[in-house]
Amino acid sequence: MFRVPLRIRNAVVSRIKIMANLDITERRLPQSGSIHAKIDKHREVDFRVEVLPVVHGEKVVLRVLDQSTAKISINSLGFSSAELKLVLEALAAPHGMILCTGPTGSGKTTTLGAMIEHLNDGHLSIMTAEDPVEIPRAGISQVSINHQISLTFASVLRLFLRSDPDVIMVGEIRDFETAEISVQAALTGHLLFSTLHTNSAALAITRLANMGIEQALLAASLKMVIAQRLVRKLCPQCPKEPDIITPQQLLDQGFSFDDVKGLAPLRSIPTPGCRTCHGDGYRGRQSIYEVILVEDEMQKAILRREEGPVLHQLAIHLGMRTLRQSGLALVKAGVTTVAEVLRVTMK
Repeated sequence: MFRVPLRIRNAVVSRIKIMANLDITERRLPQSGSIHAKIDKHREVDFRVEVLPVVHGEKVVLRVLDQSTAKISINSLGFSSAELKLVLEALAAPHGMILCTGPTGSGKTTTLGAMIEHLNDGHLSIMTAEDPVEIPRAGISQVSINHQISLTFASVLRLFLRSDPDVIMVGEIRDFETAEISVQAALTGHLLFSTLHTNSAALAITRLANMGIEQALLAASLKMVIAQRLVRKLCPQCPKEPDIITPQQLLDQGFSFDDVKGLAPLRSIPTPGCRTCHGDGYRGRQSIYEVILVEDEMQKAILRREEGPVLHQLAIHLGMRTLRQSGLALVKAGVTTVAEVLRVTMK
Protein backbone atom coordinates (compact mmCIF):
# COMPACT_ATOMS: atom_id res chain seq x y z
CA MET A 1 0.00 0.00 0.00
CA PHE A 2 1.25 3.47 -0.81
CA ARG A 3 0.06 7.05 -1.24
CA VAL A 4 -0.28 8.31 -4.79
CA PRO A 5 1.64 11.59 -5.35
CA LEU A 6 -0.71 14.53 -5.77
CA ARG A 7 0.85 15.59 -9.06
CA ILE A 8 -0.37 12.44 -10.86
CA ARG A 9 -3.90 12.36 -9.40
CA ASN A 10 -5.58 13.30 -12.71
CA ALA A 11 -3.66 10.57 -14.55
CA VAL A 12 -4.68 7.97 -11.96
CA VAL A 13 -8.35 9.02 -12.14
CA SER A 14 -8.26 8.88 -15.95
CA ARG A 15 -6.69 5.42 -15.89
CA ILE A 16 -9.41 4.13 -13.53
CA LYS A 17 -12.07 5.65 -15.79
CA ILE A 18 -10.62 3.89 -18.82
CA MET A 19 -10.57 0.55 -16.98
CA ALA A 20 -14.20 1.10 -15.91
CA ASN A 21 -15.31 2.16 -19.43
CA LEU A 22 -16.22 5.68 -18.29
CA ASP A 23 -15.93 9.00 -20.10
CA ILE A 24 -12.51 10.51 -19.27
CA THR A 25 -13.56 13.91 -20.65
CA GLU A 26 -16.50 14.28 -18.27
CA ARG A 27 -15.35 15.86 -15.02
CA ARG A 28 -18.51 17.69 -13.97
CA LEU A 29 -21.01 14.85 -13.53
CA PRO A 30 -20.94 11.70 -11.34
CA GLN A 31 -20.21 8.43 -13.12
CA SER A 32 -20.60 4.77 -12.18
CA GLY A 33 -18.88 1.73 -13.66
CA SER A 34 -17.12 -1.50 -12.84
CA ILE A 35 -13.74 -3.16 -13.31
CA HIS A 36 -13.20 -6.90 -13.63
CA ALA A 37 -9.74 -8.17 -12.77
CA LYS A 38 -8.01 -11.55 -12.54
CA ILE A 39 -5.45 -11.99 -9.78
CA ASP A 40 -2.97 -14.89 -9.66
CA LYS A 41 -4.73 -16.42 -12.72
CA HIS A 42 -7.34 -18.14 -10.52
CA ARG A 43 -8.92 -15.39 -8.43
CA GLU A 44 -11.53 -13.06 -9.94
CA VAL A 45 -12.24 -9.71 -8.29
CA ASP A 46 -14.76 -7.06 -9.32
CA PHE A 47 -14.58 -3.38 -8.39
CA ARG A 48 -17.61 -1.10 -8.38
CA VAL A 49 -16.35 2.33 -9.38
CA GLU A 50 -18.00 5.59 -8.30
CA VAL A 51 -16.55 8.91 -9.54
CA LEU A 52 -17.84 12.07 -7.87
CA PRO A 53 -16.82 15.65 -8.76
CA VAL A 54 -15.73 17.57 -5.65
CA VAL A 55 -14.25 21.01 -4.99
CA HIS A 56 -10.60 20.02 -5.54
CA GLY A 57 -11.06 17.54 -8.39
CA GLU A 58 -12.71 14.12 -8.47
CA LYS A 59 -13.28 11.61 -5.69
CA VAL A 60 -13.01 7.96 -6.73
CA VAL A 61 -14.41 5.13 -4.59
CA LEU A 62 -13.68 1.47 -5.42
CA ARG A 63 -15.90 -1.11 -3.74
CA VAL A 64 -14.24 -4.53 -3.82
CA LEU A 65 -16.27 -7.66 -4.58
CA ASP A 66 -14.18 -10.81 -4.35
CA GLN A 67 -15.92 -13.48 -6.43
CA SER A 68 -14.13 -16.27 -4.54
CA THR A 69 -15.68 -15.25 -1.22
CA ALA A 70 -19.00 -13.77 -2.38
CA LYS A 71 -20.72 -17.08 -3.11
CA ILE A 72 -21.00 -18.69 0.31
CA SER A 73 -23.52 -21.25 1.50
CA ILE A 74 -26.41 -20.43 3.77
CA ASN A 75 -24.85 -22.61 6.47
CA SER A 76 -21.77 -20.35 6.54
CA LEU A 77 -23.56 -17.02 7.01
CA GLY A 78 -23.45 -17.01 10.80
CA PHE A 79 -27.01 -17.89 11.79
CA SER A 80 -27.43 -19.72 15.08
CA SER A 81 -28.88 -23.24 14.81
CA ALA A 82 -32.33 -22.00 15.88
CA GLU A 83 -32.22 -19.08 13.43
CA LEU A 84 -31.01 -21.30 10.59
CA LYS A 85 -33.92 -23.66 11.20
CA LEU A 86 -36.39 -20.77 10.93
CA VAL A 87 -34.73 -19.47 7.76
CA LEU A 88 -34.81 -22.88 6.06
CA GLU A 89 -38.49 -23.27 6.97
CA ALA A 90 -39.23 -19.86 5.43
CA LEU A 91 -37.30 -20.77 2.28
CA ALA A 92 -39.36 -23.95 1.94
CA ALA A 93 -42.60 -21.93 1.76
CA PRO A 94 -44.22 -21.71 -1.70
CA HIS A 95 -44.96 -17.98 -1.39
CA GLY A 96 -44.45 -14.98 0.86
CA MET A 97 -41.99 -12.11 1.32
CA ILE A 98 -38.61 -12.35 3.05
CA LEU A 99 -36.91 -9.04 3.82
CA CYS A 100 -33.30 -8.39 4.80
CA THR A 101 -32.58 -5.04 6.46
CA GLY A 102 -29.52 -3.09 7.51
CA PRO A 103 -27.32 -0.17 6.45
CA THR A 104 -25.24 -0.09 3.27
CA GLY A 105 -22.36 -2.56 3.45
CA SER A 106 -23.92 -4.81 6.09
CA GLY A 107 -23.93 -7.91 3.88
CA LYS A 108 -27.58 -7.96 2.81
CA THR A 109 -26.75 -8.85 -0.80
CA THR A 110 -24.55 -11.74 0.32
CA THR A 111 -27.28 -13.09 2.60
CA LEU A 112 -29.96 -12.93 -0.09
CA GLY A 113 -27.52 -14.40 -2.61
CA ALA A 114 -26.90 -17.39 -0.34
CA MET A 115 -30.67 -17.91 -0.01
CA ILE A 116 -31.11 -17.73 -3.78
CA GLU A 117 -28.29 -20.25 -4.30
CA HIS A 118 -29.92 -22.57 -1.74
CA LEU A 119 -33.08 -22.57 -3.87
CA ASN A 120 -31.24 -22.76 -7.19
CA ASP A 121 -31.46 -26.53 -7.73
CA GLY A 122 -32.61 -26.37 -11.35
CA HIS A 123 -36.29 -27.00 -10.59
CA LEU A 124 -37.38 -23.41 -9.91
CA SER A 125 -37.68 -20.39 -12.19
CA ILE A 126 -35.70 -17.68 -10.38
CA MET A 127 -35.56 -14.04 -11.53
CA THR A 128 -33.69 -11.14 -9.93
CA ALA A 129 -33.73 -7.36 -10.41
CA GLU A 130 -30.49 -5.80 -9.14
CA ASP A 131 -28.87 -2.37 -9.24
CA PRO A 132 -26.44 -3.41 -10.63
CA VAL A 133 -25.96 -7.17 -11.05
CA GLU A 134 -22.86 -7.77 -8.91
CA ILE A 135 -22.52 -11.56 -8.98
CA PRO A 136 -23.49 -13.50 -12.13
CA ARG A 137 -25.27 -16.73 -11.12
CA ALA A 138 -25.77 -19.75 -13.38
CA GLY A 139 -29.37 -20.84 -13.93
CA ILE A 140 -30.89 -17.52 -12.77
CA SER A 141 -32.42 -14.77 -14.93
CA GLN A 142 -30.80 -11.55 -13.71
CA VAL A 143 -31.80 -8.05 -14.82
CA SER A 144 -29.68 -4.97 -14.17
CA ILE A 145 -31.66 -1.82 -13.36
CA ASN A 146 -31.12 1.15 -15.70
CA HIS A 147 -32.92 4.34 -14.68
CA GLN A 148 -31.81 6.19 -17.83
CA ILE A 149 -34.13 4.04 -19.96
CA SER A 150 -36.84 3.77 -17.24
CA LEU A 151 -35.90 0.20 -16.40
CA THR A 152 -36.80 0.49 -12.71
CA PHE A 153 -37.49 -2.07 -10.01
CA ALA A 154 -41.23 -1.54 -10.42
CA SER A 155 -41.22 -1.93 -14.22
CA VAL A 156 -39.03 -5.03 -14.07
CA LEU A 157 -41.26 -6.55 -11.40
CA ARG A 158 -44.29 -6.16 -13.67
CA LEU A 159 -42.42 -7.96 -16.44
CA PHE A 160 -41.42 -10.72 -14.03
CA LEU A 161 -45.02 -11.38 -12.99
CA ARG A 162 -45.96 -11.98 -16.64
CA SER A 163 -43.12 -14.52 -16.97
CA ASP A 164 -44.42 -16.98 -14.34
CA PRO A 165 -41.40 -17.16 -12.00
CA ASP A 166 -41.32 -19.21 -8.79
CA VAL A 167 -38.81 -17.02 -6.93
CA ILE A 168 -38.19 -13.27 -7.32
CA MET A 169 -35.47 -11.13 -5.81
CA VAL A 170 -35.77 -7.33 -5.84
CA GLY A 171 -32.55 -5.52 -5.00
CA GLU A 172 -34.23 -2.89 -2.82
CA ILE A 173 -37.71 -1.59 -2.00
CA ARG A 174 -37.36 2.18 -2.29
CA ASP A 175 -40.86 3.47 -3.03
CA PHE A 176 -44.56 2.69 -2.75
CA GLU A 177 -44.87 1.36 -6.30
CA THR A 178 -42.14 -1.23 -5.83
CA ALA A 179 -43.47 -2.15 -2.38
CA GLU A 180 -47.03 -2.56 -3.68
CA ILE A 181 -46.03 -4.85 -6.57
CA SER A 182 -43.74 -6.85 -4.24
CA VAL A 183 -46.59 -7.47 -1.81
CA GLN A 184 -48.90 -8.45 -4.66
CA ALA A 185 -46.29 -10.90 -5.95
CA ALA A 186 -45.91 -12.45 -2.49
CA LEU A 187 -49.69 -12.85 -2.24
CA THR A 188 -50.09 -14.46 -5.67
CA GLY A 189 -47.92 -17.51 -5.26
CA HIS A 190 -44.35 -16.17 -5.51
CA LEU A 191 -41.52 -16.31 -2.99
CA LEU A 192 -40.05 -12.81 -3.00
CA PHE A 193 -36.80 -11.53 -1.48
CA SER A 194 -35.81 -7.91 -1.03
CA THR A 195 -33.93 -5.43 1.16
CA LEU A 196 -34.77 -2.30 3.14
CA HIS A 197 -32.59 0.24 4.91
CA THR A 198 -33.82 0.16 8.51
CA ASN A 199 -32.02 -0.13 11.85
CA SER A 200 -33.92 -3.17 13.10
CA ALA A 201 -36.07 -5.98 11.75
CA ALA A 202 -39.26 -4.63 13.38
CA LEU A 203 -38.78 -1.19 11.84
CA ALA A 204 -38.94 -2.75 8.36
CA ILE A 205 -42.61 -3.55 9.01
CA THR A 206 -43.46 0.01 10.00
CA ARG A 207 -41.41 1.36 7.08
CA LEU A 208 -43.60 -0.54 4.61
CA ALA A 209 -46.72 0.65 6.42
CA ASN A 210 -45.46 4.24 6.23
CA MET A 211 -44.92 3.80 2.49
CA GLY A 212 -48.68 3.17 2.20
CA ILE A 213 -49.00 -0.61 2.25
CA GLU A 214 -52.17 -1.75 4.04
CA GLN A 215 -51.62 -3.55 7.34
CA ALA A 216 -53.80 -6.48 6.27
CA LEU A 217 -51.70 -7.03 3.16
CA LEU A 218 -48.47 -6.79 5.20
CA ALA A 219 -49.67 -9.35 7.72
CA ALA A 220 -50.68 -11.74 4.94
CA SER A 221 -47.60 -11.37 2.74
CA LEU A 222 -44.65 -11.08 5.15
CA LYS A 223 -43.00 -14.38 5.95
CA MET A 224 -39.76 -13.29 7.64
CA VAL A 225 -37.73 -10.15 8.39
CA ILE A 226 -33.98 -10.34 9.03
CA ALA A 227 -31.77 -7.51 10.32
CA GLN A 228 -28.00 -7.84 10.14
CA ARG A 229 -24.65 -6.16 10.73
CA LEU A 230 -21.02 -7.11 10.12
CA VAL A 231 -18.50 -7.24 12.96
CA ARG A 232 -14.75 -7.63 12.47
CA LYS A 233 -13.23 -10.87 13.69
CA LEU A 234 -10.13 -11.04 15.88
CA CYS A 235 -6.95 -11.88 14.01
CA PRO A 236 -6.19 -15.58 14.55
CA GLN A 237 -2.41 -14.96 14.57
CA CYS A 238 -2.11 -11.97 16.92
CA PRO A 239 -1.81 -12.71 20.67
CA LYS A 240 -4.89 -12.14 22.85
CA GLU A 241 -5.47 -10.95 26.39
CA PRO A 242 -8.60 -10.50 28.56
CA ASP A 243 -10.52 -7.32 27.78
CA ILE A 244 -10.79 -5.16 30.88
CA ILE A 245 -14.48 -4.25 30.90
CA THR A 246 -16.79 -4.61 33.88
CA PRO A 247 -20.34 -6.01 33.79
CA GLN A 248 -21.59 -2.64 35.05
CA GLN A 249 -20.06 -0.89 32.03
CA LEU A 250 -21.96 -3.28 29.77
CA LEU A 251 -25.18 -2.70 31.70
CA ASP A 252 -24.67 1.04 31.29
CA GLN A 253 -24.36 0.50 27.52
CA GLY A 254 -27.81 -1.13 27.42
CA PHE A 255 -27.00 -4.82 27.79
CA SER A 256 -29.17 -6.93 30.10
CA PHE A 257 -28.03 -9.08 33.05
CA ASP A 258 -28.63 -12.23 31.00
CA ASP A 259 -26.49 -10.83 28.18
CA VAL A 260 -23.40 -10.25 30.35
CA LYS A 261 -23.71 -13.36 32.51
CA GLY A 262 -20.56 -15.48 32.19
CA LEU A 263 -19.00 -13.10 29.65
CA ALA A 264 -15.18 -13.24 29.48
CA PRO A 265 -14.24 -11.00 26.51
CA LEU A 266 -10.87 -11.03 24.78
CA ARG A 267 -9.03 -8.34 22.86
CA SER A 268 -6.28 -8.68 20.32
CA ILE A 269 -2.75 -7.32 20.78
CA PRO A 270 -1.91 -6.13 17.24
CA THR A 271 1.52 -7.26 16.07
CA PRO A 272 3.12 -4.72 13.68
CA GLY A 273 4.67 -7.43 11.55
CA CYS A 274 1.61 -9.68 11.37
CA ARG A 275 1.07 -10.66 7.73
CA THR A 276 -2.46 -11.92 8.40
CA CYS A 277 -4.00 -8.62 9.56
CA HIS A 278 -1.24 -6.12 8.63
CA GLY A 279 -0.99 -5.08 12.27
CA ASP A 280 -4.66 -4.18 12.59
CA GLY A 281 -5.66 -6.87 15.10
CA TYR A 282 -8.71 -7.92 13.06
CA ARG A 283 -9.03 -10.22 10.08
CA GLY A 284 -12.29 -11.01 8.27
CA ARG A 285 -15.87 -10.24 9.19
CA GLN A 286 -18.80 -12.13 10.64
CA SER A 287 -22.52 -11.41 10.40
CA ILE A 288 -24.79 -10.95 13.40
CA TYR A 289 -28.54 -11.26 12.97
CA GLU A 290 -31.98 -10.79 14.43
CA VAL A 291 -34.73 -12.85 12.82
CA ILE A 292 -38.48 -12.24 13.06
CA LEU A 293 -40.77 -15.02 11.87
CA VAL A 294 -44.14 -13.42 11.07
CA GLU A 295 -46.74 -15.79 12.47
CA ASP A 296 -50.02 -15.52 14.41
CA GLU A 297 -49.12 -13.13 17.25
CA MET A 298 -46.93 -10.94 15.07
CA GLN A 299 -49.62 -10.83 12.37
CA LYS A 300 -52.19 -9.72 14.95
CA ALA A 301 -49.84 -6.97 16.16
CA ILE A 302 -49.36 -5.77 12.58
CA LEU A 303 -53.13 -5.67 12.09
CA ARG A 304 -53.40 -3.58 15.28
CA ARG A 305 -51.00 -1.08 13.65
CA GLU A 306 -48.44 -1.40 16.44
CA GLU A 307 -45.32 0.75 16.14
CA GLY A 308 -41.77 -0.55 15.61
CA PRO A 309 -40.66 -0.58 19.30
CA VAL A 310 -43.76 -2.58 20.30
CA LEU A 311 -43.18 -5.08 17.48
CA HIS A 312 -39.52 -5.33 18.54
CA GLN A 313 -40.44 -6.15 22.15
CA LEU A 314 -43.03 -8.67 20.96
CA ALA A 315 -40.42 -10.37 18.78
CA ILE A 316 -38.07 -10.64 21.78
CA HIS A 317 -40.95 -12.11 23.82
CA LEU A 318 -41.49 -14.67 21.06
CA GLY A 319 -37.84 -15.71 21.20
CA MET A 320 -35.96 -13.39 18.85
CA ARG A 321 -32.26 -12.89 19.63
CA THR A 322 -31.34 -9.21 19.20
CA LEU A 323 -28.33 -7.97 17.26
CA ARG A 324 -26.47 -7.25 20.49
CA GLN A 325 -27.23 -10.69 21.90
CA SER A 326 -26.04 -12.23 18.64
CA GLY A 327 -22.86 -10.16 18.86
CA LEU A 328 -22.22 -11.09 22.49
CA ALA A 329 -22.51 -14.76 21.54
CA LEU A 330 -19.52 -14.17 19.25
CA VAL A 331 -17.71 -12.35 22.07
CA LYS A 332 -18.24 -15.34 24.36
CA ALA A 333 -16.89 -17.59 21.61
CA GLY A 334 -13.76 -15.43 21.29
CA VAL A 335 -14.56 -14.40 17.72
CA THR A 336 -14.88 -10.63 18.17
CA THR A 337 -14.75 -7.91 20.83
CA VAL A 338 -17.31 -5.98 22.86
CA ALA A 339 -16.11 -2.77 21.22
CA GLU A 340 -16.98 -4.16 17.79
CA VAL A 341 -20.46 -5.20 18.91
CA LEU A 342 -21.07 -1.76 20.37
CA ARG A 343 -19.76 -0.07 17.22
CA VAL A 344 -22.20 -1.76 14.86
CA THR A 345 -25.23 -1.83 17.18
CA MET A 346 -24.98 1.66 18.67
CA LYS A 347 -28.43 3.18 18.91
